Amino acid sequence: MRNGGKNPLYGFDTGMVCYARGWDQLRTEDCGVLWEHLVLDTLIAAGLPKIHFWRDKQQREVDFIVPRKRDTVDAIECKWKPQAFETRGLAAFREWEELVANKIVDIDKIPKVA
Repeated sequence: MRNGGKNPLYGFDTGMVCYARGWDQLRTEDCGVLWEHLVLDTLIAAGLPKIHFWRDKQQREVDFIVPRKRDTVDAIECKWKPQAFETRGLAAFREWEELVANKIVDIDKIPKVA
């Protein structure tokens, strides 16, 4: 959840996120926010010890930065609508940090369960 332009605030129960935002019915525009929460849940469940958020003074941001080996990080962007993906945040982060592996977590790439 965004809290007045400050760092993001995440809830680990998407039902509680909906309740806290006053959402009685899920709208299409709400899916991106919930997707980001679900991706964070998955990263935490994978046992990653540190997960960061990054934003610069120009308000370019990357959803999650995950430290890996020495001097290496993964920059992760969560996109519900990958066709609307904009590279501004990842490009700015790559200028700042050279040893980056970019990852896009895209709903269209998740295997569908019948």
